[in-house]
Formats: sequence, C-alpha cells, structure tokens
Amino acid sequence: MIVGALLFLFTLIVFLRTLAPTVAVGDSGELIAAAHLLGVAHPPGYPLYTLLGKLFLLIPKGNPAWTMNLLSALAGAGTVALLFAAVRGLTRSVAAGLVAALLFAFSSTFWSQATIAEVYALSLLLLLAPLLLLMRGGGRNLLLASYLAGMGAAHHPMGLFFLPVYLLALPFARPRPRGRLLLAALLLFLSAWTVFLALLVRARSGVSLVWGDPSTLSGLLGHVGRAAYGGVWGAKDGAAPARLAGELRILWGLVANDLSLPALLLALLGVLFALIRWKKRTLPFIAALLLGSVGVLLLIDLKREVMVLSSNRIFFLPLMMVLAGAAGAGAVGVAALLRRPPLAFLFLLLPASLFLRGWSAHDRSADFIAADLGRLFLEIPERGATVRVTEGQILFPMLYMQQVEGVRPDIRIEAPKHVFRPTAPEGGAFYYASQDAAPVGTPLAPQGILFRRISGAPPWKEGWDHLSVRSPPPAALGPMEREVLFGFHLRYAANLAAAGRAERAREELDRARPLAVDAEEGMAHLARAYHQAGLPREALALFQSVAAADPEDWRSRLLIGAISRELGEQAAAENAFREVCRLAPHRPEGHFYLALLLAWRGDREGAREAAAKGLSLAPDHPLAGEVRAALGPGLSR
Repeated sequence: MIVGALLFLFTLIVFLRTLAPTVAVGDSGELIAAAHLLGVAHPPGYPLYTLLGKLFLLIPKGNPAWTMNLLSALAGAGTVALLFAAVRGLTRSVAAGLVAALLFAFSSTFWSQATIAEVYALSLLLLLAPLLLLMRGGGRNLLLASYLAGMGAAHHPMGLFFLPVYLLALPFARPRPRGRLLLAALLLFLSAWTVFLALLVRARSGVSLVWGDPSTLSGLLGHVGRAAYGGVWGAKDGAAPARLAGELRILWGLVANDLSLPALLLALLGVLFALIRWKKRTLPFIAALLLGSVGVLLLIDLKREVMVLSSNRIFFLPLMMVLAGAAGAGAVGVAALLRRPPLAFLFLLLPASLFLRGWSAHDRSADFIAADLGRLFLEIPERGATVRVTEGQILFPMLYMQQVEGVRPDIRIEAPKHVFRPTAPEGGAFYYASQDAAPVGTPLAPQGILFRRISGAPPWKEGWDHLSVRSPPPAALGPMEREVLFGFHLRYAANLAAAGRAERAREELDRARPLAVDAEEGMAHLARAYHQAGLPREALALFQSVAAADPEDWRSRLLIGAISRELGEQAAAENAFREVCRLAPHRPEGHFYLALLLAWRGDREGAREAAAKGLSLAPDHPLAGEVRAALGPGLSR
C-alpha cells in the first residue's frame, strides 16, 4: 500500500512537471470547451469526461486548460498505481510491480496522453480498475467492478472492446459469482450507460458546442455508436494473412519504440513464465494481449506512415499496459531462474532509461503553440467578422480561446457538422481558415494563413486574398506538426506560383526552408518546389546540397543536370548526367539526357553511344522519340 502510494506521488510529480500549461494541439481544445460549456464532444460524446471536467474546472488554481490537463495527470498516475497493484498481486513481487508500472508510466504514447487534456488516461484507469477488483474477489468488489467496466465501455469504445477480458476473469473471482449476484452485476453494468442521457439533455438545451445532433433518441444512438464519425469499426475489406503479417511488423516496431526492445523481450519471457507458474490466473491477461494486438489489427487499417498520430497509437495502449505487466513478471522469472530474487530490481534500469530518454520529448511545460495559434487567428479579423474553419488544429484552439478564455467574443466562428453553434451574429468581413471550408479552387492554407473574401479588387482565385499569421518557430513544433506545416507551405507556394504571384511563392518557400531539414526528403521536395515556382537558382543550390549529403543519390544529380542545362551551364549539366549514368547505369534517363546534351553541343558520336544505351534499356521511353528526332535515322530501336 505504501509503495503504491509513493509510486502514485512520484509519477504524478513527473506528469505535473511535464504538464502542458494550456491547451494542446489535437482534440484538447474541443474537450476542454465541452467540459466548460457542458456541451457534446465528438462521438461518442464523452459525457463522463465532460462531467468530471466540469467539477475539476471549479478548482480556482491555473487556467481552465491547465486544470483539465491536471485531470489527465491524476488519472495517469492512478493508472500506474493500479498497474503496480495488479502485477504485484499476481506475482507476489514488489520488484515486478515497480518494473511494470514504471515501464508503462514512461512509455512514449502513455506519457504523451497523461500531460494534456485527453480521454485516454481516464479510459485506461477504467479498464484496469475492474480487473483489479475481480482479482481481489468478494461480492461487493464484483458489483463495483461491473459498474466501473460499464463506465469504461461507455467512456470510450476501447472499453467495450475489452469486455471479453472481464468475462474471462469472472470464473476466477472468489467466491464464484452466480444467480442474483450476476444479475445485479449486469444491471449495474448497464446502468452506467445512463450517463449518455446527459448528452440528450445538453443537446436540447441550446448549448453552443454540440457535435452532430444527439437531441433525439435515434440521433443519440447514432452519436454513441459513432455512425456519422467514421472511426475504426469495419475499416477493412478483410484481413488477408499477408496484410495482417505486415501490420504485426509495424505493431512490433511501435511497442519496441514505446517500451524499448529489451523490455519487450523481457515481456515475452514474462508471458512464458506466467503460463508455467500461474496458468489459469493469467488467462484474462493473455486474452488482453490477443485482443490488443491481432484483434485491433483486424479492425483498423494500420500503416507505418500514420503511426505518428496518437489517434492510431492509443488503441494499443491496453496492449502496452499488459506487455509492461508481462515485463515485470519476466524480471521476477529471470531472477528466480538465477536464484537471485533481488536481481529483479536491476530491471528498473529499463524504465529509468525510458525516463531519461523521454523527458525532453514529453516536457510540455513550455508548450503554448496551440494557444498562440488560436489567439492569433482571433486577433486578425475585424470586429463582427465571420471565420469559417474545418481544420481541427485551427478550430479547436480557436473555440477554446473564445469560449473558455473569452478572447474576441465578437467574432463569429462557423464550423461543420453542427460542431459549434455560433454565438456572435452574422455580418462583417468573411474569412476562411482552412481548405475544406473554402470554395473549390482556393489555394490550400497552411497553419498561419487566413483567406478573406474581397471585393473591388482585381480577381485572383475568385476574389480571395490572404493574411499571413506568424507560424511558430520550427524548434517549438513536434515532428508531425513540422511535417504537416512543411507540406502546407509547399502546396500553398505552388498555388501562388500558378496564379502568377512569384514573390509571394518565394516568401512561402522561404518559410518552409527551416522545416525541410526535419521532413522526409524535405530538401529534395523544397528544391522541386523552388524549380516549379520559377526559381531555378535556388532549386539548383538545394539539389547540390542534397547530392553532397548523399553521394549515391542519382535522382538529385539528374535534376541538377536538367536545371544546369536550363540555365545554360552545359559543362555542369554534362558532368551531372555522366554521374547519373555511373550511379544508375540501369536507368535510361541519364543516357537520354546525356545524348540530347551531346547532340546539342555537336558531339554526335558520343550522343549516339549514349542514346544506344538508353534505347537498349527502354526503347519506348517518353524521351526516346526526342532522342531519335535529334539524332536522325540509324539508331537501333
């Protein structure tokens, strides 16, 4: 009991030290506003979270966002303490409980969700508490476990998906439940779902924040069932074995990154040890492993490039929790095999390494990006203006700043799907803050751009102009934010260049330049964008830096040759094309471009030799016709 309490305090201190000071990117702004207004959040509505959040907002300390972040920190620390109690109860080992709890506490995904206003820390608390109560046995514990399991299932779909785990745990409860006790447990489980009636009441009250239309019974059922939200259920056409195997490899990489590879291998040993030593008592947890891996993969479409998104990673948090518990059991097992029980405590070095490695990545104590973004978007429009926005990374911070902190209540915010019912009247200037809200043909807006409808000016893209907002510095952005913002700047620059606004295109590309370093193939994409914008010198310099960084990159040298030829630097172009032929002799492009260049310079023998090599590789290549036209008849097909 004392160790569990100390563990709770320690992890709470860590989470508080790294807690976001205000609203964060993602759904945090919407969830905080929903709690503040007692509104209806995105499906399934999260009534338990919003009601608890409303109680927390009565705390006078800190701003509302910090108070809601505190709720996540408390739920996260509580989850860690319960995991310690569960693993210690199964293994009879304090060391096992500590290894498991601290591994999970400092795993990347869980730590990231315990420091912002999100629903997942509370969801995990409600997943773990019923299992712990069932382990302890007794009729009262069974009834309380049933009610908490119902609350967890109502709170987030993840809880409903893990109900089979509780059912498998029931036969091992002592005394074994039957008859009236089981009926009472079922009724308590179902009664927990009455919390959704709060959504029905609030949707009919005229509150401004309502997602969808749950004001009728059918609308409420559709909202709870995520009917209009999409989501993961039925997201696949079928799970072919090859596809499932590929997703399992991605999942292996995810859990190895979150828990570290040594911890994951220790967890696999822990599963074997648990099956040998505890057998039936571990059945629910083995079921949780299967449901948390193969079961979830059968439902969601898992791709490596989207694993940076928390909306994909969070579905595997229960799996991470069970694997952390298995790692604790593995620590005890290894120590028992070596007949050195204290050795189990040495495995605390694994969570210690996660803690040291993850501190800088998860320290949000200076993260004001979302709040600054929301405030900036609200400060620009004149009094009485309307801003239509669909992008959540812009909409939710704006909603939080206006509805919770009272910034610019005179501006009317319009959002889709009845997410938000504007409180300010219509009229005044009209702005679009995201691409989905704007008419077809309007250039894509990055974070930091507002489009304003203008009249009486020369038409450009149907009479639209933009206002630039200062973007956060690259050092203040997370990896995903940098990648997204970089892509937005490039696409926006392409639209500006197509509209004949070369100087504005250059400005956007210059803004994207600091972000290119962290984006995948960022410098190459930026160089192509400069070239498409009619800025060949800048493009050439960037391609040369890419080639210098990767001596084997033949594509960059091909583009260096093309741009050098365009600029009239024929010697540089020839050198680049010859490098392409050397690095990628199997590619026809280098041979064709070299042939065309040599033909233009009058070296017909060299041109024919290069052309022959290219034609032997790809006689029907799009460049083949141009080469034949330049060199005349006699070339072999």
